[in-house]
Amino acid sequence: DILLIYIDGEVGPQLADVHEWTELIIDLEPSDDGHRIDFSYQYNRFRVQDLPPSPARREGRIWIDNVEIVYDGGQPPTRPPVQ
Repeated sequence: DILLIYIDGEVGPQLADVHEWTELIIDLEPSDDGHRIDFSYQYNRFRVQDLPPSPARREGRIWIDNVEIVYDGGQPPTRPPVQ
């Protein structure tokens, strides 16, 4: 299992085989155009045919909780987020 985080189309942080709640902080520079953040959960990304049995703790999903956007002294964006 791997979680890939894309920032403006580029691969950013990656979390692989994490089974506990993990805090992740992503610092971004201000941008007049804003930023786009995409999350991609992948399992068996290399399409291996015969995988060993999954461990009992594997849920086959991720949980994202408590997302915060903090402005550090700059002006907040004037553009609404993309739906």
